Amino acid sequence: MSAVWITGIGMISRLGCTLPQIWEGLCNPAVEGVHGQTGPVAIPELLPRAKMRRMDRYAYMTVYTSQIIADEAGLENFRPERTGTIFNTGYGPLNTNLAFGESVAMGDPDCASPMLFSSTVSNACVGHVAIQLGLKGVSTVLMGSNHIGYSLDLLLDNRADAILTGGVEEYCEPLFRSFKSIGQSGSTQVPLSEGAATLLLERSSHVSSDRVPSVLCEVLAYSEGNLGGHPLVEPELILSSAGFLMVMSNALEQAGLTPDRIQLVIKAASGTASCDEAEAEALDRLFVDKVQTCAPKHALGETLGASLAMNTAIGALCLQKQEVPQPVLGSAASAELHYVLVNAYDVSGNLTSLVLGRAHE
Repeated sequence: MSAVWITGIGMISRLGCTLPQIWEGLCNPAVEGVHGQTGPVAIPELLPRAKMRRMDRYAYMTVYTSQIIADEAGLENFRPERTGTIFNTGYGPLNTNLAFGESVAMGDPDCASPMLFSSTVSNACVGHVAIQLGLKGVSTVLMGSNHIGYSLDLLLDNRADAILTGGVEEYCEPLFRSFKSIGQSGSTQVPLSEGAATLLLERSSHVSSDRVPSVLCEVLAYSEGNLGGHPLVEPELILSSAGFLMVMSNALEQAGLTPDRIQLVIKAASGTASCDEAEAEALDRLFVDKVQTCAPKHALGETLGASLAMNTAIGALCLQKQEVPQPVLGSAASAELHYVLVNAYDVSGNLTSLVLGRAHE
């Protein structure tokens, strides 16, 4: 059976919009925990202004991270009908929805902009990616779900040769303010931040020999479950470690690994006490020997629907570089990384654990 490799990453974060910028920010000793909220990220313009005017910021964030990968991987040489686009978001193009609603409420509904309306649906972003890159494969937008696991299943089922899969959450001032109003800011050490990350997943049989050296890692398995909510929207919610333990254990079982084979855990930790304590307790129960951990959100911020993609991207980079960013490291680094467990806890309550393996193991 063909393995599934991560062969490309594009990211937008509060630390920057290129992988070198983001990695440098993660490794910067000054990054030890951040407070307050962050605003929109300054995203470079990759497209002609005429094209950019046809899409909102939410869609452009998806196009930007996908275009970076396309340029590096030579996506123009891929079969369009076998190259998919599977993305996830928490709230979608909320700014566009608010703008459209205001235009209808304050003006004549018959004069509402059809172009603006067409951008109010969450899957508008993959339409722009498909048009920009000429892709015709499997395509959808999930909301608060495991887009990487779904992409893995599609690839293993031979429904595609390659899939651009990612998460996107744009800055929306009313949304971020609403989290603060229900007590989020008082219970977290991590700011709400906008962000986007896209990963190129490919069947190993699809990767040409000249591109094999650029493979970041292999996606081995995943598990998921719902913990019944999230402290960001339910501040009084008390989480049990049992949910974290079950999902992580299932992921390792699916990968055919025992806990002692894992060298690094990318934590879901976002500063919410209930979530972080439950995850930490589950890790202590699962790993008899202390395992090194990394909490990227303490540098990248809480990116809501982009969290799984962001954490997975960091895990893949750690495997490729054989390095763990020290400022967001929870314990002493080991000499060599072979397997990484990635946790992500979505604002909808969905918990996902992915197992990544070093390429060519």
